[in-house]
This record gives sequence, structure tokens and C-alpha cells, in this order.
Amino acid sequence: VEKLDDDAWEVRLAAADVLGLVRAGNNKEAVAALMRCTQDRRSLVRAACAKALGRLGAASSAETLGNMLEDTEEDVRKEASRALGQLGPCPAAGPAGKRLGHDNPEVRLAAQEALLETKKKVEAMSQDAAPGFAMAAQQAMVSSIRAQVEPWLKAQRPSLRSGAAGLLLKLGAAEADRNLRVRCAVARLEDDAEEVRL
Repeated sequence: VEKLDDDAWEVRLAAADVLGLVRAGNNKEAVAALMRCTQDRRSLVRAACAKALGRLGAASSAETLGNMLEDTEEDVRKEASRALGQLGPCPAAGPAGKRLGHDNPEVRLAAQEALLETKKKVEAMSQDAAPGFAMAAQQAMVSSIRAQVEPWLKAQRPSLRSGAAGLLLKLGAAEADRNLRVRCAVARLEDDAEEVRL
């Protein structure tokens, strides 16, 4: 843990990688140190910290990872979105959902990717579960994420409405709800970008 404060960025990078590999998830000190290190001046170190937090499944890091979706470096945003997704829908939905309306389209994309990662996590967990549990887990995931995404269908900017509609459709949130499917379709048809309408 103390190596995360080393002067050499390569040592900080290696320390973050190791902490993620040893899965010290119950170690509050390791999680706190990784969360502090997400502010490192080196993007490789920030990305490694995000990856480690995701591997640890540290739900307490959800807001920190959500903030990392706004990082200036794409590799950091990608690792943060993957890591948020690994935390599961409940911890990830709020921090990612808040950023679906961000001014920067790259941040919005990272937030969408985080929510799609949660779907992958739930699907992977459901493969080994009893059918009833798998269905309940997927419904809980959809409800959790839908609550964050659906308000964006009413956004002023067509690109935000379209993004929300596309995300809900990718998540399968609109499959069982005809009214939601219609609202998603309308949002996409009203988009300013012709390629979205097609």
C-alpha cells in the first residue's frame, strides 16, 4: 500500500496492479490508498488504480470511479467505466447515471459503457445461478439502471434523448415495456444527427 506513494511512477503503477491482483477487497486501507491514487499525475497510474478498484469490487469507490469518467485521458475513462461495471448495477448506476448528461460526449460515452458493463456482470453471474434468481437479478439490474437513464429521455438536447434511448434499448430495458419502447423510438427519430435517425 505504501508503494502507491512512491516517487517513481513505475512503482506506483506496479503497486496498483498488485493490489488489484491480490484482491484485497476487504482491506479498507488498500481501497482508500487506491482511491487517493486515482488523482495521480500519470494517467497510466490512474487507469491502473481504477482497474484495481474494479477487481476488488470496492463498492465504496463508486463515486471516485464515477468522477474518473470525466478524466481528460481516454484510457482512464475506459478503465473507470469497466471498473464501475464490475461493481454491479446498484453501486454503478448513480455515479454513471449522473454523467449521462455531461457536456462532453466522451464522458457520456464512458458513462454508457459503465452501465453496459454492469449488464455483462449480471449476465455472467446469472449463468451459474438458478433460473429464478437469474431472472430476478436481471430485473433488478434493469430497474436500477432504468431509474438513472429514463429521465434523460426528456432532456432538451436531442443527442441526450437519443443516447438514453439507445442505452435503454441495448440494456434490454424496453423489451417488456411497450410505452418505453415507443418513447425510445421517438427520441431516436427526433435526433439532430441523420445517422442516428436511420
